[in-house]
Amino acid sequence: MSPMPQSVVPLAGRPGMPGVPGGCARRVNPYRRRVSIATGVACSPLLGALALGATACGPGTPPAGAFPDIVADASTPSDAGADGVSPDAQEPELVGDGTWLLWAETSSCVGIGRLGLQGLTEALGLVELTYEPGGVLRHAFRKCHVQQTPILGMATTIPDAVSQSVPERSYVGLVDSLAVGSGYQTQLDVELWGVHLTDPKNEVLPTDPSDPRVYDQDGDGHPGVSLVLGDNTCQMYVVQRGLMKWNGQVVSPTRIEGGGSSTSQQVVLASTGGFCATSYDTWFPPDDARFALVRVDGKHGAMNLDTDGNGEVSCDEAEAYGVDAFGPRQPDNEVCAAGPSSR
Repeated sequence: MSPMPQSVVPLAGRPGMPGVPGGCARRVNPYRRRVSIATGVACSPLLGALALGATACGPGTPPAGAFPDIVADASTPSDAGADGVSPDAQEPELVGDGTWLLWAETSSCVGIGRLGLQGLTEALGLVELTYEPGGVLRHAFRKCHVQQTPILGMATTIPDAVSQSVPERSYVGLVDSLAVGSGYQTQLDVELWGVHLTDPKNEVLPTDPSDPRVYDQDGDGHPGVSLVLGDNTCQMYVVQRGLMKWNGQVVSPTRIEGGGSSTSQQVVLASTGGFCATSYDTWFPPDDARFALVRVDGKHGAMNLDTDGNGEVSCDEAEAYGVDAFGPRQPDNEVCAAGPSSR
């Protein structure tokens, strides 16, 4: 399977929106880095969370059929009328304000011997969207769940204690208009794990667990956040920075989807040894990330994931819905066959 193609639907530049570029962004090639877990330099576990090297140029049009339709069933009620037709079903435009579920699938390659092996990461988070005049969509994001496919039978486990302790944050997106088919893109979004930085985007990550910028984010008594390799084969204690940007289209009043870019840098502060103290090459296949942003509060014909009826969608409810409805891919090592020399 080859990486997903991207077509370009440029988003007109809008002055006065710092951090949100207009028009076409320069395509960035995937990069290569040496993982050095034992020495605590910038690295990732066997398959690093949030690591991908795809970029997109302007809001991209996802390939037909790449994203399966999400069908509400008895477990995901909406505000549809008694005749089964939502009062807003004919509404032609996006209504941004409300609770949305963000699914992101990212891809990375790990070099083991002469093999390039692909791993996929599926992530879920909840977003409170607020629309402002001029096409501005403000996102208030909280992470809920991250899962990864195994490499040679071993996956890196990111406990929910890690995902759900990531500090909530805000970022800005833009839409051409509220009409279906309009382009969508976000500004660069920075996510930090286990570290406080004055300059989140550019500051060098600490390598010493006693550095005052490092904190025990998941509250387990270890510095940074704790990741588990395999069936508790070993553990690593890391800090991490992720940089993410998404580009896509409004495909219905309750759904936005497309592709984007995400890179990450990780430092292993300490580990329990074994594979967690082994070095690997990792690289990132281009144009191989996907996302979908789906309304889940039961309004305007959307599904309703508020299964306990308390008026809010929780991370537990989002995780119970899961990632399967988004059609996650299976790893395809052919994606990594060209190796890092293709950068």
